[in-house]
Amino acid sequence: MIRIERLAGEGYAVGTKWRETRKMMGKEATVDMWVTEVDAPARTVVKANSHGMNYTSGFTLKPDATATILEMYFSGESESTSRISKIFTAVFGRLGARVTRKFMPKDLEDIAAKAESRAGK
Repeated sequence: MIRIERLAGEGYAVGTKWRETRKMMGKEATVDMWVTEVDAPARTVVKANSHGMNYTSGFTLKPDATATILEMYFSGESESTSRISKIFTAVFGRLGARVTRKFMPKDLEDIAAKAESRAGK
C-alpha cells in the first residue's frame, strides 16, 4: 500500500469511500473503494470499479474456540457484455487472478496486525 485518502463518510459505515493507491506489476494503481454492507462486527463488503471492471471484496469474522477466523472473498465482473470484452476478460482474467492472489495474503496480514494491536489496548 502506498497511500489511502478518505473521500467520504465518517468512521466506517455504508457509504464510507476512500482512494487507495498500490504498486501493482511495477506501476502505481489508484482505485476508489466504498463500503456497501456492514454487519458489525461479523461482516463487511467493499466495492470498487476500475477500467470497466466491478470488484467486490467481502470479509467475514467467525469466532473459533481459541481465535477468530477471518474469511475473505474477492470477485471481479466486467461491465461490458460485448464478445471482445468477454474474450479480453478470459485471457487477462487469469493474470488478474494471479496478481490478486499475491496481494490477498498481505492484506490479511495487515488486517490481523491491526486487530491484534487493538486487542492489546
